[in-house]
Amino acid sequence: MNVEARIAALMNARKVKEDVTRAYKDAMKVVTAELEAHEAALMEHLNANNLTQLASKDATVFVRTRDSATVGDWDTLLTFIIEGGRYDFLEKRVSSSVVKEFLTDNNELPPGVKFSSVRTLSVRSK
Repeated sequence: MNVEARIAALMNARKVKEDVTRAYKDAMKVVTAELEAHEAALMEHLNANNLTQLASKDATVFVRTRDSATVGDWDTLLTFIIEGGRYDFLEKRVSSSVVKEFLTDNNELPPGVKFSSVRTLSVRSK
């Protein structure tokens, strides 16, 4: 194969790759939307019926809560940590479990920290 033909083949292969990638991404958008719709409907059913899990012959779906603590003001938080000797708050990020415990014990968040709990749906195939 000469250089001209090799470059043409390379460009054609690149175009095919782009087309296949685009088609894959488009197809995945449809599949992802369908999955999200089923998950949302199941979560709505679980919430409406005050349930934490459901089972069928195919799978068990259950709710998990993921806690997240982020810092909006490091200077304020570090002052709080140092003055109170609360170094258990420190990791590379603040410790979600320690923040949750502090919130439970004090009915307020430590200064400079945001906290959220997100319920997610999990599926375990049988």
